[in-house]
Amino acid sequence: VANGLTGEVFFRPPKNEDVPRLTRDLVKWINSEGAKELDPIMAAGIFHYEFVRIHPFVDGNGRVARVLATLILYLRGFDTKQFFCLDDYYDSDRQSYYGALQGVDQRTLDLTNWLEYFVEGV
Repeated sequence: VANGLTGEVFFRPPKNEDVPRLTRDLVKWINSEGAKELDPIMAAGIFHYEFVRIHPFVDGNGRVARVLATLILYLRGFDTKQFFCLDDYYDSDRQSYYGALQGVDQRTLDLTNWLEYFVEGV
C-alpha cells in the first residue's frame, strides 16, 4: 500500500499464499476462549487491525474490517444501533484512521496507540 501522492510504500501486506492461512488463524482466534475473555472492544479492535494487516482484498479491507468489528461487538452483547456512526467516526478523519493503523510498529505489533484510537470511536 502506497501514498497516492508521493508513491512512498507504507505497508506491505503478507504474501498472497499466506493470506488464506492468516485469515483462518484470525477467525480461529476471535472464536477462541482467550479472545472471548478479552474486553469485547479490545477483541474487536485487535480483529480490525489484524484483518487490515492481512489485507485479503485488493480494495475495501478497511470497510470490511469495520463491519466485522461491529459484528463482533454485536455478538458480544453491545447495542450496535449506536455504532452505525462508528464508520462515520473513522471516515470523518481518514488521515487519523490511517495514521493510527500505520502507527503500529510492525516488529513488535504493539497495538496500544491503535486500540486507544479504536476505543475513542466506540
